[in-house]
Amino acid sequence: MSASKSLSARFSKLLHRSSKHRDTKADSEAIGSLCDICRTIGLDDDGGERKAVFSLGFLGDIERRSSTCPFCRLVWDSMHDDRIVHMQPVDHYNTHEVRVYRQGPKGFTIQPLPSYSRVLFDSEIKNFEQVTACRQFDFETIKSWLRTCDVEHQKCRPNEGPFKADLSFFRCIDVEDMCIRPVSITTQYVALSYKWGDCQPFLLLKPNKEGLFAKDGIRRNWESIPKTIRDSVDFVRNVGCRFIWIDQLCLIQDDDDDRGTGISAMDLVYEQAYFTIVAGSGTDADSGLPGVREGTRSSSSQITSEVLPDIRLVLRHTMQDIVTKSEYHHRGWTFQEYYLSRRKIIFIDDTIYFQCHEKCWQELEDGLRVRPDPTTEQGQALHKPSGDVYHLLGQLLNKYTTRELKMPGDYVFAMAGVCRRLADYADCSLLYGIPVPALDWFLLFYPNKDGFRRRDVFPSWAWSGWYGQVYYNPGSGNVTKWIANSTWIKWHRREPSGELSAVWDQAEDRSSRAEELFGQMCDVSRTEPSTASPGEPTERQYTILQFWTMSANFALRTIGQEEGEKLMWSYGLYWTPTTHEVMDDNGTHCGFVTLDEPTSNSELEKSAEFILLSSSAEKSQGATSRTSTSEATDVKGRFFWVLMIRWAHGVAERKGIGKIHREALASALAPGVSWKEIKLA
Repeated sequence: MSASKSLSARFSKLLHRSSKHRDTKADSEAIGSLCDICRTIGLDDDGGERKAVFSLGFLGDIERRSSTCPFCRLVWDSMHDDRIVHMQPVDHYNTHEVRVYRQGPKGFTIQPLPSYSRVLFDSEIKNFEQVTACRQFDFETIKSWLRTCDVEHQKCRPNEGPFKADLSFFRCIDVEDMCIRPVSITTQYVALSYKWGDCQPFLLLKPNKEGLFAKDGIRRNWESIPKTIRDSVDFVRNVGCRFIWIDQLCLIQDDDDDRGTGISAMDLVYEQAYFTIVAGSGTDADSGLPGVREGTRSSSSQITSEVLPDIRLVLRHTMQDIVTKSEYHHRGWTFQEYYLSRRKIIFIDDTIYFQCHEKCWQELEDGLRVRPDPTTEQGQALHKPSGDVYHLLGQLLNKYTTRELKMPGDYVFAMAGVCRRLADYADCSLLYGIPVPALDWFLLFYPNKDGFRRRDVFPSWAWSGWYGQVYYNPGSGNVTKWIANSTWIKWHRREPSGELSAVWDQAEDRSSRAEELFGQMCDVSRTEPSTASPGEPTERQYTILQFWTMSANFALRTIGQEEGEKLMWSYGLYWTPTTHEVMDDNGTHCGFVTLDEPTSNSELEKSAEFILLSSSAEKSQGATSRTSTSEATDVKGRFFWVLMIRWAHGVAERKGIGKIHREALASALAPGVSWKEIKLA
């Protein structure tokens, strides 16, 4: 069979489907034939004898041609597709060419789109016609995915216990008897992960729990329950399961003990679930699950274009790219729910996906490469922790702190399951989401280019004390070994009640390390905290860290991006708009500090106080001295990690994070270095 006949057979379908798809033009008469540029792409052949890259010109060129050329219209719509995060803002292409890359006979990539997005011939997408025409999905397909995973995927099986957590709170909705009832967490149940949003919730409360625990209690309140929850109940019943866990109806929301116990065990709730329903569509709990009920989904989100008679193209994105842009992805509570689930059935973009630790299936089988998903690898690491779990928690916090929560006080709670899981493995307690044996390392977070904003319901020394993405640098290597070799502080905690205690029982005496490092500069013998209350009474309701360490004052100088990036690489730091150079009174370079919050030059202090936290691990990049003449020889690192602090009412707050050269201590501003007790709020 000739190439032309083969292609003709492949594309011989009825394609008058503009009413069923988000076509590039609702009125087919408004679109004419391909423009001169798009004719050269070879949309009616396999592209074998054509060049691989085509320039469509600038954004304005494409806009002008899009009114008549169907392929230009497809490109224009793809560049304005609000389902994904684009690599560049659209305006970028006013001065940069848009390019189309031919990907063999099956499809194309468009340069502005994410690297895994493709434009495909609709004939290459299995089930495209059936799925886009169906207003309800096929439950048998979902059952087959689950059966295959049950039989073939060892990694996706739940733990058998025993479990350390208090599970007295655990109860589920019985979708047959339509009531809430206590069950064992080893019972087969489904969990729901969704965004509450602004819709009116229907909650399990002390006054209504007796009625909801009775048979048909859920049915009697059916119309008051948000659509996403109702659809989830129907979905679970249709796939042959009996129980579903949903936070609004399975935690007693006005019982602090019940709710708190449940929140602290969220890792088990989502890990032990048979699968988790991820409600990625919509903006709140009343958005529903498109496709569960007949007529509740459409194919309008699929961008298509009939570029030639009998030839239609479809824009396809990966599930991860679409989820990343969704409202669901930005909610703080859904972070640990998504990572901890072994299996997920994801409702997004008017279609469904199945993702487990070993496979990813979807209704629209488009043959695209599966994009590597770090949530799968890190989720497996959470289920069976091993090795340096502190680094794993740091990586997860780097991502979690981009999320949003309505209630500032929930910021630690929404990560409590992950933190508890890793603390259990390390056999330690937590302090504001920080494993206490690694406190020294978890203080060393710094902001991205947008800086921080204070969240004053938590202490400034904790990651939870700031709005904005925190970043933990993995450059220290194994955290436990780093702490053993690079720290000297003996930590104490003072509670709002005034109670004073050690943060944790440190096995080794760190005082000898402080003596070795600083003993020639001053007396460093005192490490026990003073018992006097810090400063004036305040409304502060969180823990203060109380400890002794070295203090020194330095000057600050603003530094531009080009200069900063050139100088900072040897420190293992990156430049941000709030980065400043640390200097002595002679203007000699001493290090760098990144301020937590943006500040104007007029607000910069001539003399800022810095406290030393630990030695830095970076010891092999570039020169070690401030004059760039020494070799890297000190096995304990060339720099000290420092916090910039500011005092008020007898306590200090963190204002910035950075590093200074070891030798810079000798040239600190007056009155010089001192061994000082710090009360850090």
